[in-house]
Amino acid sequence: MKGKSAFMIAGYLLLSLLLHFAGCSSSDNDGNSTNPRLQWGECPAYFGDGGLQCATVQLPLNHDNPFGEAISVLMARAVGNSEEKKGDVWFIAGGPGSSSQYFAENMAAYAKTHPQWNYYTMEHRGVGASTRLDCPDIEPTGYFYGRECYEELETEWGNGVQYFNPSQAARDLGNLISLTRQPQGSVFLYATSYGTFLAQRFMCLNLEPVNGVVLDGVVPAGLLDDTGGIGWYDRNFDKVGRTIMERCNEDAACAQKMLEIAGTEPWQAVETIFNLVDQGGLCPAFAILDRETLHNLLGGLAADWSQRMLVPAILYRLNRCNDGDQEALFHLVGDSTRSHQSEDLKSTVVRTNIVVSELLGPGINFNEALAFSEQSFFSTDLTLGATYAREDGGWPPYPLDGCADRFPDADLPILILNGDLDPNTHVDLARFAAEAYDKPHQRLVVMPGVPHGAIFESRIQGDYHDKINTCAMELALQFFEDPQKSLDRSCLEQMIQPDFSGTTPWALEAAKTGFGRNSVWD
Repeated sequence: MKGKSAFMIAGYLLLSLLLHFAGCSSSDNDGNSTNPRLQWGECPAYFGDGGLQCATVQLPLNHDNPFGEAISVLMARAVGNSEEKKGDVWFIAGGPGSSSQYFAENMAAYAKTHPQWNYYTMEHRGVGASTRLDCPDIEPTGYFYGRECYEELETEWGNGVQYFNPSQAARDLGNLISLTRQPQGSVFLYATSYGTFLAQRFMCLNLEPVNGVVLDGVVPAGLLDDTGGIGWYDRNFDKVGRTIMERCNEDAACAQKMLEIAGTEPWQAVETIFNLVDQGGLCPAFAILDRETLHNLLGGLAADWSQRMLVPAILYRLNRCNDGDQEALFHLVGDSTRSHQSEDLKSTVVRTNIVVSELLGPGINFNEALAFSEQSFFSTDLTLGATYAREDGGWPPYPLDGCADRFPDADLPILILNGDLDPNTHVDLARFAAEAYDKPHQRLVVMPGVPHGAIFESRIQGDYHDKINTCAMELALQFFEDPQKSLDRSCLEQMIQPDFSGTTPWALEAAKTGFGRNSVWD
């Protein structure tokens, strides 16, 4: 087992006693906790220069053994300066294995525009500047690690790897909320993507009382047809790809371009291009392209607010193949390989551990995932990689607890937000979750045209670059004010929709960024 200093263990003993005798910690109205365990200071540089404060807390590796080994969990906050403070909003990041860094800019902005709240986030155990769990000297297989990495971690942690799981992370969150809670203040959770799975685990475990939960891009806590969110992942990308082509068909200019490929509706244009790929029938410049590369490219772009608008044009350019098309597509391939978050912040180990153990479900296996991959048109092959890691990669799943594979029986208000063009967490999964959350003040809002991460991508007409003042956050702020009140949903009609004609400023900017050209089609 990985050793820790006597100082760390003693520190955790003190924390345990404080929690046991004091209950929740006291806080000043400005959000500056008076709990002696919280030493707020500068955040790691990767949180940016928005003025966030950070603190690191020692928590148990295994909360069922509170006096055993400890780990570090980092949290960040942006403090609103209103004298009439209403409480705290906790942002729960996704992944699994992604850093909460992507909330930093928004938290700093909300503290200024809505200063009646304090805004918090935490780096999940194993991720970012919390105690890291990774195999930096071993190459993962695609998105996941295999047995070699697990065995290396085993020499350091023993059986401790199993505790880097949603239930233990949810209990981390409960401890941090207890330490920061304001007297008589409300507490809300805003969770995105895999963070919604963690928030549902938090509800199942009945940890700290909260006043409401927003689930943005839902990974259902229960299994749909014996399959988890990652088990559905590849198939849902293909569903959204089909919807994108249906939206193309509703646009006269886009539909006409697809007719030039196949002479029928846009989905036949997709099939035509893939048939040409399979038969080696594309022009010589693109002859090297194979089905896997193309469906991975289209899948990745389908998830991007801006570049999904280029999907029909990619098919058109592959078919026409003039010099400009070749330049545009080679530019796109180079641009689409860039990561949105540094690999130094993510933990592929945490991703592997949780996906293999909980997020696949027994209703999908490698052969089924492979068969789908071989005939799909839009897919990132995440399900395929996960089933391989489970069945052939040798990563052992950890034991599951009583909250696994089921929805919590929660009475508190819940707001579910999901885009109808979200391939990562498809709206069908949100509807499935909404069936479980059918108590008063639990509701689903489907956001038209929105991809994954509605908090950033439900952009409202005006400044189409604005990923802070979004419709999702407008709805969430209403929910925080009064989670039992009906929502004013008028912002849904003001959201910017993807443009497949190639005429709007956001479509032309997508062409410049993705293709390096001033036109989507030429």
